[in-house]
Amino acid sequence: NELNAQYDKLLEKLKGLNLLRAFANNEKYKSVVIWGAGIQAKFLLEKSTFFKKVKIEYLVDNSAEKIGKNYFGYKVLPPEVLLESDSYVVIAAVQNIPNILSNFYKLGLSESRLIKGLVI
Repeated sequence: NELNAQYDKLLEKLKGLNLLRAFANNEKYKSVVIWGAGIQAKFLLEKSTFFKKVKIEYLVDNSAEKIGKNYFGYKVLPPEVLLESDSYVVIAAVQNIPNILSNFYKLGLSESRLIKGLVI
């Protein structure tokens, strides 16, 4: 479709400018977990081409009022569930990155599971 064609064209342009490494490569990931069930996650789910090509397993969030509910069709679970898998993690709640990273490391999760590239 048109959106995929534009996305592919953008990636080619970025590759030519040697900027591709700054972006998350959707071909590298079969599935991911999104940390954060708020407005940024909503925006990513609605607008990001990355998430149209990569399966979302579920969302995690620290907010007790969100855990156990569905958000845009995805179950919201507590971060501790990440201990049961090796899934890659995208942090959507950018305003809360320091706290999320602190929790991520307190859980003993490997930094290699974090998707650090920009998600478009």
